[in-house]
Amino acid sequence: MLHVNPVSTQAQAYRQSGRPTERSVIKVLAGLSNVIADARGRIGSTDVNPFLLTAEHGVAVDAPVVLRNRASKSA
Repeated sequence: MLHVNPVSTQAQAYRQSGRPTERSVIKVLAGLSNVIADARGRIGSTDVNPFLLTAEHGVAVDAPVVLRNRASKSA
């Protein structure tokens, strides 16, 4: 038997919440774009995985961000 934990319970709730709409996808991508733009070149990379998306909103479960240092900016 699999152990049920809070993350799997949340993921199951997202799976049952309906299909994402085009508007919710655009809202999420625009939000991520704004975060990157606001960082003004300080973000070296990011990896959003997994990303849970419902008809209304989304949540990044794991999203590490690697910042650039001053040396890499001049390269």
